Amino acid sequence: MLEFKVEPLNSSMIEECANLFRDVFSKEPWNDIYDSDDLVDNYIQNFINMDSFLGFAAIYKDRIIAVSLGMKKPWINGIEYYIDQFYVSNDFQNMGIGSRFLDNINVFLQNMNINGILLNTEESFHSYDFYIKNGFKKADGLVVMYKD
Repeated sequence: MLEFKVEPLNSSMIEECANLFRDVFSKEPWNDIYDSDDLVDNYIQNFINMDSFLGFAAIYKDRIIAVSLGMKKPWINGIEYYIDQFYVSNDFQNMGIGSRFLDNINVFLQNMNINGILLNTEESFHSYDFYIKNGFKKADGLVVMYKD
């Protein structure tokens, strides 16, 4: 079994996290195209700059192989962790890394008295099945809404 460590994400990791982000999300099923590297770098920097930021990196042999970007969010029963982005290097997918990464994140969260995780995902993507497999439940009746 591949051994990796999990560390809280910090600003010294931005470039590597951004490179991994671009690599993962430029492939199936997302196929995202970025006009410049700065877009992703700034996106991650903006997360880190938030007072409520909470992020983690899975590190194998001094290489970041998975990232969770999110924030601490208050709710009626305490504080929960909202995962905005969760991604694993294409080279390390389908090896159980993502599930073990989530397990490690849960340990951090318990030690911080954070008692829940919330996220959004596309129901038609493989990530939906991944989250279901890892104990997440679909919130029936909820929809994601936005306004430009």
